Amino acid sequence: MHKITFLIILLIGISFIPVSFSEGIPQWVKNNAEWWAERQISQTEFTNGLEFLINEGIIYIPSTEPGIPGPDKIIPDWVRNTAGWWSDNKIPDSEFTNAMKYLIEIGIIDVDVSSPEVIEEETSEEIIETSITGKPLLMLLEGYNHVHTDGKYVLDVLIFDAEKYPNASPTFNRNASYTLDEVNIDISLYNEEGLIHTYSGLTKNGFLRYDILARETNQDGTLWMINNLYTVNINASLDGQTIEKQIEFLGQASTYAYNQYDKKKIKYDISKSSFKGELDISGTVTTPEGLIFSPNGKKMFVPDNNDDKINQFTLATAWDISSATQSATSAATGEGGTDDIEDLAFNSDGTKMFIIERNADKILEYNLSIPYDVSDSSMTDANDDLTIANSVTNNPEDIAFNTAGNKMFILENDDQVTGDQIFEYELSTAFDVSTATLIADEHLTLTDSTNADAFEFSSNGLYLYVADPHNDDTLLQYTMSSAWDVSSASLTRTLDISAQESASRGLAFGDTDGKFYLTGTSQTVWQYNLG
Repeated sequence: MHKITFLIILLIGISFIPVSFSEGIPQWVKNNAEWWAERQISQTEFTNGLEFLINEGIIYIPSTEPGIPGPDKIIPDWVRNTAGWWSDNKIPDSEFTNAMKYLIEIGIIDVDVSSPEVIEEETSEEIIETSITGKPLLMLLEGYNHVHTDGKYVLDVLIFDAEKYPNASPTFNRNASYTLDEVNIDISLYNEEGLIHTYSGLTKNGFLRYDILARETNQDGTLWMINNLYTVNINASLDGQTIEKQIEFLGQASTYAYNQYDKKKIKYDISKSSFKGELDISGTVTTPEGLIFSPNGKKMFVPDNNDDKINQFTLATAWDISSATQSATSAATGEGGTDDIEDLAFNSDGTKMFIIERNADKILEYNLSIPYDVSDSSMTDANDDLTIANSVTNNPEDIAFNTAGNKMFILENDDQVTGDQIFEYELSTAFDVSTATLIADEHLTLTDSTNADAFEFSSNGLYLYVADPHNDDTLLQYTMSSAWDVSSASLTRTLDISAQESASRGLAFGDTDGKFYLTGTSQTVWQYNLG
């Protein structure tokens, strides 16, 4: 354990060693990293990719003797995590290549190639002195050359009268003579995308300090980005005299931020899941065809296709299915009712319920006077509904909404286009399916699925999960580059669920995406924990 901790600290420390890049890293190398992280290819196949990067000059290995190899040359799991993050574009190329460079140098990874010796040039913290006009001022800078992701960046500025300051090499000495007060300092902070913060102040005794946390800038997120280069532009002016300089720093991982990043990734990663428990519902549900929870995790709903009823369970402990007992049952009857219930969804406050009716290709909308209570008498009255065009689907299987209720998604597996599909609709009135309009060309073809039966989104709309009972009982995880845009989804993870559910028909996430649940022909609800 101490050895692994030591390696992590060393890895962080060397992440600022320059890495030589030629042309971009080929996609097949990134694919190899993903497959190796998921243990789909051997360590030898993975190192072949690293040897290519060395030969191409993308990873530079100096002509030094490698360190003593680790026991049995087993690469620690945290290295696989790094490769997985890189393959998912969660960390930059430079962080991945620096990590691999370090592991090669200390002998944990063996390769049969090395790079020619190069001469590294020293760099100065003060990168550019862009312009001086008038009678110049003398500016000295002292600033961090790196900052922890959750830490504060600090830069000190000291201004002297250049004419009076001795000709000897200047030093940063706040007690020196000839400092200048009331010098206007304008600071602009840039990340690799552009300007993220500005600041102005006046010197006192020639001195000004600029300090800032990442969350105080207008960059996305609240942490400094690991291995991202930040540039600080400093302009000093007084009575027509100006001087401008730049200084740079790098984002660096701290132990806390490293662990928090890992937890954040695990939160949505089904490959990090573990089976937690089960609930036998065979006494009350014959043919489960869906699964959903109330937002507080105190109620669970399972549609039964056998008698077209919705079974409502109450959980004594939120999100713990072992504490569930059946509390109500209601049939979706009356005008517009169903004789082929597939799945259901609620609006944001539980006052509306939506049922997928497969036989008539409809979505039925019900009002509930008591939120998340299907025993409500108004269940007998389906008011507004939506008939799904046959050109879209003849076999709707599941339904979901985005958080705002202005988008609706329908899963079908009738091959009306090509393969299983998730279609995206726009609602002009939130959670009113009668106002839904199909968004042309904004669907997802599930080429990795043969007969999908249920799907679910993460709460942030960036991850999509599909249960496929006819594809070796697999749960598929997709990542979307744009939230709630299924057309931007790509498959990133799979999970074999056959040990629990032989044919999944319902899927739900809960407890702030920390848990997920499955049900199907086993007449059992299965609970998994993430992370």
